[in-house]
Amino acid sequence: MSRDKAIETPNELLELFEDFKVWTKANPYKWHDYVGKDAEEVWKERQRPLTWIGFEGWLCQEGILTGLQHYEQNTNGAYEAYLPIVRVIKRQCSSDTISGALAGVYNQNIAARLEGLTDKKELDHKGIPDPVVTVHIKQPTE
Repeated sequence: MSRDKAIETPNELLELFEDFKVWTKANPYKWHDYVGKDAEEVWKERQRPLTWIGFEGWLCQEGILTGLQHYEQNTNGAYEAYLPIVRVIKRQCSSDTISGALAGVYNQNIAARLEGLTDKKELDHKGIPDPVVTVHIKQPTE
């Protein structure tokens, strides 16, 4: 006996993601701050990034479903048709994260970690002999 899917078609999943994008950009993070020599009270805003986990949270908040793991993992082969849409959504999230970090909207270090990007510099001295320094001391002549 099969159970009905909360999101009935791949197109519906994509439409929900489009709704999430609109909601995300229309609802920036807000924080309270004080600026200037007189410590004027202000509210600042920072754009929310598009993330897969944020999309899952929004779907839960909207009462649609609590997680996308079945759609993402193709549980029992029942979600095969959703996999291309899942890839598109994840790529759009990655694009937003990377582009936002490059533009200075998001923290570059955190974005790089979330996207699995690293900048490693390893110095390997294996196989290279240590330098030999020869010092010649000139003896004084009498």
